[in-house]
Amino acid sequence: MEDAINHAVAGKIDPPEALMEAGETLVRTGRNLPRAVELLRRYLDSGHLVEEAPAFKAHYQLGLALEKQGDKKGAAQEYSAALSMARNFSKAKEALDRVNR
Repeated sequence: MEDAINHAVAGKIDPPEALMEAGETLVRTGRNLPRAVELLRRYLDSGHLVEEAPAFKAHYQLGLALEKQGDKKGAAQEYSAALSMARNFSKAKEALDRVNR
């Protein structure tokens, strides 16, 4: 799976949401979380955000990856960023409450 992800995100990415999908897959499976963080940040910094992969969701996924790595402060920042874009995003609210306990 990781080899397929690495191949898919090597070089120019088209469609751009492939970066987020790859990062999200790594987060969901709990594999190579540092790579997930890299891919999600790369997507957010790309300047090519698309409706199919909204920025608030990318921030939420990034928060999950950071939280799983023990970075509660970084996770809280990402969950807050998600909520600033989608204030009723309940998963981000729950996650922010969890890391702030």
